[in-house]
Amino acid sequence: MSEHAPKREQHFPHLVDPQIELAAIIESSDDAIISKNLNGIIQSWNAGAQRLFGWTPEEAIGRAITLIIPPDRLEEEHQILARLRDGERVDHFETMRVAKDGRYVHISVTISPIRNSEGIIVGASKIARDITAVREYERQLTDLVENATVGIHAIGPDGIILWANRHELQMLGYTPEEYVGHHISEFHTDQSVISDILMRLGRAEKLHNYPAKLQSKDESIRSVLISSCARLRTADSNTRNVLPTTLPSARFSRKSAAGYWKASALPELKRSGLAELRTIFSQHSVMSCARR
Repeated sequence: MSEHAPKREQHFPHLVDPQIELAAIIESSDDAIISKNLNGIIQSWNAGAQRLFGWTPEEAIGRAITLIIPPDRLEEEHQILARLRDGERVDHFETMRVAKDGRYVHISVTISPIRNSEGIIVGASKIARDITAVREYERQLTDLVENATVGIHAIGPDGIILWANRHELQMLGYTPEEYVGHHISEFHTDQSVISDILMRLGRAEKLHNYPAKLQSKDESIRSVLISSCARLRTADSNTRNVLPTTLPSARFSRKSAAGYWKASALPELKRSGLAELRTIFSQHSVMSCARR
C-alpha cells in the first residue's frame, strides 16, 4: 500500500473496533446471551441474561449452567452438550428454566458451537428468549376453547378430525376416541351438503349460517348453521374449485361416506392446498375456518 494512502480512520472516523461493537450489541440485546465451555461452565453472561434469570454476571460466570436448569430437566443439558460436541446447532428449542428467585420461565433457545482459530469446538453460545407471556396467552386461549359453550374442532387436509373440545363431544354424545381421528363426513347426514361446503372452502369462499345436519351418537339429528372461511396453500387461484358440486344421492352410512371421500374427493381437496379446517359448533350454529 502506498505510504501516501489515507488511513482507514481518516475516511471512517466514526467506526469502532469490531470486537467492541460486537460486545456492545451482545450487552444491549433484550435476549439472554450466554456462553459456556464444553463442561457446561458459564463463560459470559450479558445484561439480558441478568434481567431474565436474576443472577448478575459476577454471580453466574464460573458456575455450571445447571444454575438455571430445573432438576427434572438436567438430562436436556447432557443431550445438548453431546450434540454440540458433534458440531450440531440447536435451533429454537423450547424448554423451562428457573430464575434466581425460584420463578420458572418458558424460553426459546438457540445454541451454537463456538470454535477456536483452529476450528476446534471449545464451547457454546446460547441465545434465550423469554416466551412465558406467549405460553400464558396460549394456556388462556386453550382454556377458553376447551371450556367454550360452543363446540370447536379442527380438521386436517384429509378430512380427519384432529381435535374437538369438550362441548362438542358432549353435544354430539361421542367420546374423543369415537370422534377424533374419524372423517368429518361420517357425522354429516347429507353428503351433498358437506360436499358443497368443502367445495366452497376450496374456492376460499366465506360461509355464513349455512344449514346442515349432524348425526349424534344416539342417532338423533342436530340441525346447525355453519359459518366458515378458508385460506389455501396454493399459488394457482384457478385450481381452487376442486370438489364435485354434488355426490351420489344414495343414502350413505358413516363408513361408506368416509370411503367415498377417501377414494374420490379427498385427493382433489389436498391438491387445493386446504391445510386445516377449524370449526366452531353450537347446538344451533357452526362456525369454521380452514387455515394454512
